Amino acid sequence: MHIFVIIDSITMAGVLLLGITSLLKGGYKNPINRYYAGFSITLVIWISMFDFACAGYMPKNIGLIGNYLGYAFAIAVETFFMLFVAKLTGNAKFFRFVKWFQIFSVVMFFYTASPLFVQDVVKSSSIFDYYSIIYGPIPWLYGVAVTVLYGIIVIGGIHFLSIARGARKQQLLIVVIGFGLGVLPVIITGYIMPLMGIWDLFPYHHVTMAILDIALYYSVVRYHLFDIRLAAVRTLAYTLSLGILIGVYYLLVVLISRLFTTENNNLISQNPLDIVLTFALLIIFPPIKRFFDQFTNRVFYRDYYNSDAFIDRFNKILTSTTNLRHLLEQVAVEIAYTLKSDQAFFFLDTHDGHHITAGTPNYIPLSKTETLAMQKATAHLLKTLAKNQIDYSKNDKKRVKKNDQIILASLLDDTDSKSAELRRLMNQHKIEVIIPLTHHGLIGYLLLGDHRTSHYTNRDVKVLSMIDKGLVVAIQNALSVESIRESNTELRQIDKIKDEFMSVASHELRTPMTVIRGYVSLLQRQQIGPQNEEQQNVLTRINENTQTLITLVSDMLDLSKLEAHKLGLNLSTCSVDDMVNHSIDQVHLMYATKGLKLTYSPSSPGLYINTDPNHFSRIMTNLLSNAYKFTEKGSVNIHVKLDTTEHNTKGDMVIISVIDTGIGIPKDAQESLFNKFSQVDNYLQRNTGGTGLGLAICRRLVNHLGGKIGVESTEDKGSKFWFELPVSKK
Repeated sequence: MHIFVIIDSITMAGVLLLGITSLLKGGYKNPINRYYAGFSITLVIWISMFDFACAGYMPKNIGLIGNYLGYAFAIAVETFFMLFVAKLTGNAKFFRFVKWFQIFSVVMFFYTASPLFVQDVVKSSSIFDYYSIIYGPIPWLYGVAVTVLYGIIVIGGIHFLSIARGARKQQLLIVVIGFGLGVLPVIITGYIMPLMGIWDLFPYHHVTMAILDIALYYSVVRYHLFDIRLAAVRTLAYTLSLGILIGVYYLLVVLISRLFTTENNNLISQNPLDIVLTFALLIIFPPIKRFFDQFTNRVFYRDYYNSDAFIDRFNKILTSTTNLRHLLEQVAVEIAYTLKSDQAFFFLDTHDGHHITAGTPNYIPLSKTETLAMQKATAHLLKTLAKNQIDYSKNDKKRVKKNDQIILASLLDDTDSKSAELRRLMNQHKIEVIIPLTHHGLIGYLLLGDHRTSHYTNRDVKVLSMIDKGLVVAIQNALSVESIRESNTELRQIDKIKDEFMSVASHELRTPMTVIRGYVSLLQRQQIGPQNEEQQNVLTRINENTQTLITLVSDMLDLSKLEAHKLGLNLSTCSVDDMVNHSIDQVHLMYATKGLKLTYSPSSPGLYINTDPNHFSRIMTNLLSNAYKFTEKGSVNIHVKLDTTEHNTKGDMVIISVIDTGIGIPKDAQESLFNKFSQVDNYLQRNTGGTGLGLAICRRLVNHLGGKIGVESTEDKGSKFWFELPVSKK
């Protein structure tokens, strides 16, 4: 008999402990926890009442009251557990049906606690001393009540197992199996057999409730029922620690007392020993407590994670890359790993109106139709949240802030058509969480699958709400970088097409221009027939403009080759003096005709450079031609010197300068002077013409040869164009 009392005590203590801890840390706000707490309290009352009822040494009236309350609270136990299971299924219609059924339970409660069911009690003739029942006029009605309640719990729970998903499905399965196996023997031994006159097992009929107790604890340990793990862990750790300390205390007292005294009736009264043992237990208590803390954490709290460490890792990922797809995949993997999600993926709207999805390797992407349906349903839900500032779950009645827009499938209200549609879509793709990502409007979603070991907790939701703003900023930055990359690619492609067009057009234009100039030359030499003076003047103008066109086309062709890096180099070691003198010979006649003095004054004669003679000549000719055009009177001087300054990282350089006494160049025009088609707007430019490509070609040629080019000028005082090239040791 005593072993059954111990089992009853453990069952009551276990159920009550779970009920109390389910209400801690804000757990009382959850209806599931409240219904379970009601079940645990009524269960303790039910078992206690029958223990009194079965105690034959109690007065008869105590036995009668114990039976009244015992049977009545059995109805209450099933009713609270029915509400608990209905809430656990997550089905709103089933829960509403069960709530209406409470009226039947209340009626049955008062019927059971009346003479209609238990008329009297008598001492049992069994070897055990307990009271048996004399039933009232309608005892069968109690059987109907407990059978109906039992059927609703078991059949309803099994039916909704097909709808439940993930950890919730496992929780429901274990709870229903535990209830079915634990309560059915109670009905048989506590009602059916006594009704048939068989009372032998009646005192022990509630012992099998330990099966339900074990099932509930297993659901907490394995699938984290109620989300009370931390409170349960700490409570269990302290309970185990204190239990071991009490056992050790009495064991040590008994052993030491036997060593120091022969009096068996005074074992626990050794005051000096008590003091010593108390201090010893104080010393060993902390390590025992730490051991059980660690043990219970490993068993009960396996999916615990350090939120600070997670946010630190998360921020490192956000700052490690600007590649959008790579960023999304890394973030999805980190979130799925930390929060124990089956899958995690993103759905984003890009700047160009397209979509991008990326996530963990196993994620299930949504089709276009499903995506549109999700967007419409989510938009409707978010508008409702923003308007009412209440949670989307009528079941949990949980208040939320206006900006708290994390959507959980298990909390969606089935009575709302849009919410029901969204829930069906999420269940179909095993999605439990949707986090809208907003930045001046909706830019996409982060979607998380089912929890692998239990369900998402309030702590998980808080962590997700902490990271979404930083995530949105990182995504916006990555989208901007992607947009810039795409723009740069398009620009490079356009530039390439332009260069190719310029090259082809230049080649095709130069051929007919050369032919025209050849025919004009024939006419000028009068080989086809005589011309008068006016006709000759016309031919001269045609010849000059044709030459200008040919020069323009050649410049365009050379420029396009330079920009495409297709202009070859024929490098050789050349004397600077020889190449400068060669360039002077090419323009000497032109300068003499205009009356301009052209001089060459090397400050460092005998210098050599490793260069392409043709490119060098082209640079010098362009600079000397510009000096000729923009100098009406005065002189042009070519100056060469060696630059050996320490700041020059390229080594020794030769600086060649072309200095004129012309009209000069305004400051605001000097910065763009070496750009393509850049020209200074003055009367000489308008009179002499020009393509605006000469200096642009010079800059690219100088860069091609490993140097640089520049200009120094003052209006009405002249200009100095210079370029430098690396020195070559002969």
